[in-house]
Amino acid sequence: MAHHLLPSIPTTLALILLFLSSTLAQNALFTEPLQILFAGKNITSGDLTLSLSHDCSLILYKTGSPVLDFNTSVPSSQCALFIDIDGQLLLVPDTERLPVGTIGALTYQGRYALLFIDGKLGIFGPAMWTNGASWPYYSDHHHQIRQSRLSSGYSDYLLFSGEKVNGSADGEVVVAENGKLSAVITSRCTLAVRFNGSVPVWDTWPESESPEKCQLELKSNVLHCKLQWSLSDQ
Repeated sequence: MAHHLLPSIPTTLALILLFLSSTLAQNALFTEPLQILFAGKNITSGDLTLSLSHDCSLILYKTGSPVLDFNTSVPSSQCALFIDIDGQLLLVPDTERLPVGTIGALTYQGRYALLFIDGKLGIFGPAMWTNGASWPYYSDHHHQIRQSRLSSGYSDYLLFSGEKVNGSADGEVVVAENGKLSAVITSRCTLAVRFNGSVPVWDTWPESESPEKCQLELKSNVLHCKLQWSLSDQ
């Protein structure tokens, strides 16, 4: 049995009230804001459906036929499924204050999402970004940082498809951070990676001398779910 208490749910009565009042996510679940799948409800994408029953049975269907049973059923009349900040799916029946089942490995704390991607169901997060670094070393007060540490990093900054982040002509806007590495929108409407706040690691081009408006947008219309970003100087 997992030892994770439900966030802000001190009693079983509060849990039942939450069952009655929470909003259902139709095709995804997120940790923040907290979204919950209730018994009798589904998460659907194309011909795939993840269904939760009143006895906490969680089953994945394809075109109406079961393809994966998570074997999580327990005696109960109501059940809830959500993702915690450790990247695990938790199942809570109305008869318990603690989760009776967990799915997924304990991992980094952050914001997570349960999504269907390219016909597969998975838990995604924290946000992962890559800076395209091609230099083998960078020096920071006589300490050398290897390229493998510069190439990618975990971040709690999330940008979902269709969302936009505005740049600023007055300075750089941080869109992701990992220790001393940061991804920023510059005042000249480029996307850049900085080490220790000022050392340039990677920049996009071309740049604009005096942009009136600059936005970073993550687009979703890319095959095989490859992430695509764009900067627009408007």
